[in-house]
Amino acid sequence: MSPKALRRAQHVTSIIIFITLKNMLITKQL
Repeated sequence: MSPKALRRAQHVTSIIIFITLKNMLITKQL
C-alpha cells in the first residue's frame, strides 16, 4: 500500500468519524 493511499484512507476515516459525531450531537439536541 502506497503512502498516498494510506493517507487518503486515514483522511476518509477521519471524515466519517467527524460526520458520525456531528450526527450524534444533532440527534441529541432534538
